[in-house]
Amino acid sequence: MQKSKFIRLLETLDKKECKEFEHYLQGLHQKQATAIKIFDYIQKRHPNYETLESDKKKILSKVFPGQDQAAKYLSNSLHDLFRILNDFLLWKKITHKSSSRNFLLLEVYRERKIENLFLAQLKENLKQLQKEKKGDWFYLKELSLHHFRFFNGYRHKLKNPIKALQQCIDSLDLFFLLTKLKYSCEFFNQSNILKDQNDYQFILPLPLNNTIDQEKLPVLFSLYRKMLQLITKGEEEDFRHLMESFYQNLDKISRNDKANIAGYLINYAISKVRMGEISFRKNIFSLYQTSLDEKLIIEDGIISTTAFLNIVIAGCKLKEFDWLKTFLKNYGSNLNRSSRQDVLKLSQAYILFEKRQFEKVIDLFQLVNSNTMDINFRAKSLKLRCYYEYFGKEEITIQYIKSFENYLNRHKKSHPKSIKAYLSSLKFLKVLFRKKYDS
Repeated sequence: MQKSKFIRLLETLDKKECKEFEHYLQGLHQKQATAIKIFDYIQKRHPNYETLESDKKKILSKVFPGQDQAAKYLSNSLHDLFRILNDFLLWKKITHKSSSRNFLLLEVYRERKIENLFLAQLKENLKQLQKEKKGDWFYLKELSLHHFRFFNGYRHKLKNPIKALQQCIDSLDLFFLLTKLKYSCEFFNQSNILKDQNDYQFILPLPLNNTIDQEKLPVLFSLYRKMLQLITKGEEEDFRHLMESFYQNLDKISRNDKANIAGYLINYAISKVRMGEISFRKNIFSLYQTSLDEKLIIEDGIISTTAFLNIVIAGCKLKEFDWLKTFLKNYGSNLNRSSRQDVLKLSQAYILFEKRQFEKVIDLFQLVNSNTMDINFRAKSLKLRCYYEYFGKEEITIQYIKSFENYLNRHKKSHPKSIKAYLSSLKFLKVLFRKKYDS
């Protein structure tokens, strides 16, 4: 059975949510007997639904015995299940006390013209909103609430309609300016990555509205202005100012903004290290530690392989071996289960390499046989560096270089950017290799 939209969505549910959906399906959709039967069969395979394709005939014979159009009925039932699962997930979202739920309640009271409930809910929404950190979406929500208050037939209840309207305008300006600052940072960052030399001054944020109290501006304005300065000018002083301000205001900004700013700072510091300014390694390591403490690189309990290995490499360069030992112990379980063991072995290999225990690295790689290309690329590259450092015989290293080149060329089409970088590093290694053996 080719993965339907229903199966792809169902895969995102954990065991508890799967059980909740079963109760929801049976309780509110009892007439959907066929859909319930199919779900009962499918959910037994949670969380691995890969065998459903081979089980298609079995499902058809069990749920639709002897029916000529069984495949069509199955397709229709899966479509119904997808619709019901969407309703279930929406229901879950609005049953929690969230801003989405509160905004929907406000809309319900407005449509039904229940003035006292509408005004009470509006007051409650504004109160709850003030507890959120003031990012760009804060001001969009604030604008929506001020708009609700002024334009829904209740302006006669306002003591100062002009002030209320001014609040709408200020919220709109703040949302627009802060969002444009963030977009400008990403716009110029992408232009730098793509080496685009065009003049894009039109994208820069407009000056602030004079009616806005400058002292009440959230710290994000200052942070993103500093970041835009760093991206467009690239001065080390801008980096220092942004990093200092970032650490001073961690408790005042949202998780998403923390992750965004930390990412820019790390990328800048990495670019400086690549230019030979190794003092920035301390900044990289510090930012990764902060990202761990603030859970900026953990999504749904998972750390990506790339982030995990970047942290290991940053720690290795500073000889932070004790810290790395604790890191592997505390965060290894946050790696994807499918690649966890290979990533941990590769991490150990980086540590052993930095300790110049090259023979142990080579022995360890006998145990790494990953299905993930990125892990294989990294492992083979590190193994080659070990050959260069460890073996005294020129022939062995040359043979491995050729083997690695052939491996890279076989995967050129599937990973063009990565392959290009590795092939470039091989050319550089060949130059070093010749110098080593010619001397």
